[in-house]
Amino acid sequence: MRGISLNVVGTETEATLAKMENIHVWGQDTDVDVKTCVTRYGVWFMAGLGAGKDLHPKTTSALPVYKMKSAGVWKHNTQFKAVTFHNFNNSKISGCESKQYCMGPNSHASDHIHIQNFENTVFDNVHEDAVAHIYDPPQKWANPTDCGNFPCTAP
Repeated sequence: MRGISLNVVGTETEATLAKMENIHVWGQDTDVDVKTCVTRYGVWFMAGLGAGKDLHPKTTSALPVYKMKSAGVWKHNTQFKAVTFHNFNNSKISGCESKQYCMGPNSHASDHIHIQNFENTVFDNVHEDAVAHIYDPPQKWANPTDCGNFPCTAP
């Protein structure tokens, strides 16, 4: 499970909003075969992007859909309202090094992650290590032309 996400396309001058409301997100059994050993997220952080993809791509170059190759926009707001996360009671997946988390970033999206706003969030049977996955940007994101010798962290 990669995670569910809601992303919107906008411009630098128009405000965008992505909102999830009244949803339940369930963790998975952490005893899995090694062949299905991937990091899992209940939800990916939502994003405002400068361009998007068709929901039903017509060419293989647009696959997988979750790989978003667009820069983030500045005027974006996210709202998670009345979201309940259930049964993320163990972050470690048995038999491999991967883990599961209630939420985290889409590693195939812009490295600019907008503020994620949560209201009335419930964690039901969730271990503290499984709440969120946030990591330092990889050094390979360093672009001397744009950012000097350190990883860029926004559009």
